[in-house]
Amino acid sequence: MLRASLIGKALLVVAIVELATLPARADIDPGLRCRFGAYALTDGRTLVIDGYNSDAHDLEYVLSSGEYGHLAAISPTGYALRAGERDFGAATFSSCDTGQLTFTENGRPALSGHRIAMNVSETYFDSGATRLFGKLVMPADGKADAIVVMIQGSEDDPGTDSEFWQYELPLSRIGVFTYDKRGAGRSQGELSADFYVRASDTAAAVRKARDLAPGVIRFGVFGESQGGWVAPLTATQANIDFVVVGFGLAEGVTAQDRDEVEEMVRNAGYGDEVMGKVREITAATARVVKSEWQSGWSELAAVERKYQGEPWYKAIDGEDGYTAILLRTPQALARKMGPKLDKHVSFSYDPRPVIAGISSRQLWVLGGSDQTAPSSRTVTILKEIQAHKSSLDLVIFRNADHGIVETFTDNGVQRRRYSSGYFGLVAKWIKSDALPASDNNLAIWR
Repeated sequence: MLRASLIGKALLVVAIVELATLPARADIDPGLRCRFGAYALTDGRTLVIDGYNSDAHDLEYVLSSGEYGHLAAISPTGYALRAGERDFGAATFSSCDTGQLTFTENGRPALSGHRIAMNVSETYFDSGATRLFGKLVMPADGKADAIVVMIQGSEDDPGTDSEFWQYELPLSRIGVFTYDKRGAGRSQGELSADFYVRASDTAAAVRKARDLAPGVIRFGVFGESQGGWVAPLTATQANIDFVVVGFGLAEGVTAQDRDEVEEMVRNAGYGDEVMGKVREITAATARVVKSEWQSGWSELAAVERKYQGEPWYKAIDGEDGYTAILLRTPQALARKMGPKLDKHVSFSYDPRPVIAGISSRQLWVLGGSDQTAPSSRTVTILKEIQAHKSSLDLVIFRNADHGIVETFTDNGVQRRRYSSGYFGLVAKWIKSDALPASDNNLAIWR
């Protein structure tokens, strides 16, 4: 499922003043997990079904042609394809024993589908003193050309319920190990966005996956969004053959926020003439978060007073960045609640030396139109690393936003899809390091 931010909604993305009114998180009804999997449709496509944002009753669908979205429960077996408040299709499941469904997409003829058999093993494993829950999904015969351990982004949904790649990649004979991050789903512990802790957990997951599939030789990790910071770091703690990063950054968390703020201001019509002032603000907010919310507050207050009357100041807005939230939250409240909401994010982590230093092969897949994690600086850094490191491949889907996602209109309905070729590109590279040729929407450097 596409997520909004590398840092995550727990990092001040909800207004701090609303913390006490947040609804309790509910995991999916366990009885619906039997519907998860990949289905072969009568038009030749495949359809992956998994959980939707930890909703107790709703599901997510992902088509092999790239379209994806929300299945909203309307009956015990029936779901509506939903975009915003509009329903534009339907899915109806038979009993779990038969593994059949019908799928209707925006007025097109109904399709039948049957669930594709896969070999699924559930397990528990330990990362230090914390017990985590994981799941290995393999092709039906239990054999795979490679196994990839998925690393979630900033979302706190159970990864074993909400990761579509776990059913997509086995169709290409790649096994997938997912796990619930600590504090989520069936895993123990406290939620953490500490990248070093998350890398240790992922390294433990790699070791468990090796135990479950001793006949497989090629192992790696795949980190999306925030997981893109964790994936290369995992290679310093586990023996892995490859690292895939999807829509991640080669700079740290504060660089992401800085770039987001600058892009907001530029999109509001302002140019280089105000960027020095904008960077004073982001430098001040970065000092606060890097100090673990202990210092820098007087400097932040001073820069707020200095610039809050200027017209571009109001352009610093947005749902995900900590700078925007800090500027509109009373400082006393931010000082109190910030440490409770950030989940120990590694604000001082610099990924560049890690990316340059690991020996595992790397594939970076970025969106050229990413609004959440603008990719231009990351592209520059990766190209500089490539000059001294031949084991790093870089792919850019020029029209893709965060998630390698594009928006399109289908008979009056605004929908979203993963960029054409994304699934196959990742699968082929994992198996053989091969990449397609560049085209109008695909740029490749290797």
